[in-house]
Amino acid sequence: MVHPDGAHSGLAIRNITVVGDTIFAQPILHALRELDPSRQLTLLTSSPTQSPPSSTSTSSSSHQQHDHDHDHVRHLTADLSSPASLRAALAGQDLVISTEAGGNYAAQTRLVNAAVQARVPRFVPAEFGADSLNEGVQARLPPHAERARLIKFLRAMESEGSEPAPTSNGSSCTNGGCCAHDDHGHGHSHAAEEQEMEVQTSGGFHDPFSWVAVAAGTLLGEKLEDLGFDVKWQSATVYHGSGGEAFAVSSLAWIGRLVARVVERWDSVKNSYLYAAGCVTTADEVVECLQKATGKEWSVGKVAVEECVKEGEKCLQRGFPDAGIALMERSVLYDTSLGAVDSFKTKSANDVLGLGQEKVEDIVSSAVHDFQHHGKADCGCS
Repeated sequence: MVHPDGAHSGLAIRNITVVGDTIFAQPILHALRELDPSRQLTLLTSSPTQSPPSSTSTSSSSHQQHDHDHDHVRHLTADLSSPASLRAALAGQDLVISTEAGGNYAAQTRLVNAAVQARVPRFVPAEFGADSLNEGVQARLPPHAERARLIKFLRAMESEGSEPAPTSNGSSCTNGGCCAHDDHGHGHSHAAEEQEMEVQTSGGFHDPFSWVAVAAGTLLGEKLEDLGFDVKWQSATVYHGSGGEAFAVSSLAWIGRLVARVVERWDSVKNSYLYAAGCVTTADEVVECLQKATGKEWSVGKVAVEECVKEGEKCLQRGFPDAGIALMERSVLYDTSLGAVDSFKTKSANDVLGLGQEKVEDIVSSAVHDFQHHGKADCGCS
């Protein structure tokens, strides 16, 4: 196996699988298709017998190539809940990029373990959003606590490819198993999950393994309404302060380019949690750009961020998770006590990745154009 972090490591990454039929998958694949030299790309989605994410496959097998492969992207389906099905689908890959179930620790560790068993040397977890390592964000948005837990898991999995000494039973596993496991369960309900995670791998720690996670801030274009900006009625709701509170944002197209740069510069950023937002903006700037894009004056209301949190909690308690999470995500942007934007300002990896910055005006104008012509924001791949 080629060591993943040697010279020109980006060129060594030839076979890439993107997992998940999600909003992130297509812009990532689009950006990867632009790389030179070209890569062998695969989109891996759930088999048709599984529930969402949806798949266009009509096959009943657990692992089958689709007839509609195009644009250098092969489309496979697998039972994403089955380690064996995942191992078969991931065999021969140089990099796995997860785009779904980011807040599901069991699903993500199952995917990581399957990748290691299939001797895949590199992994990118499903992040691409808020700062999951921020404890305030974790408390406000529990799925991000699970994402942070996965980062700890990945750090335990890091390996440069050394051969461990055999144990008394003749195996070469360490730490009670060849797959790393999260050792910080504080007596809560993860026992069954962790038992599943502690599986034996075919490769063990003597195979090299590295990872990169990327926080890119909130999706501004696609989530304008969720963030309190109503394009249809030209109204905005700003929380907590003056409208000048800073927060990190990106477009979907930016996330695609960002992942492509990570692939090209893997050796420079391996085993790191990167902060690489398209830009840092404020509600005032977004409203200004919206007024310019729509050619209309917007009405702006202001509400205490505490009210946003209370309303989000009520929605969650009443069984409306989508609305509740949207309000909680909105509160994270405006609640300066969380410091959710701080690392995007002080630890930005944009320069390391050779990226500049996006313009808020461009993101907003594109979103308004898509809304006016299609009724919603597009992914920015075309």
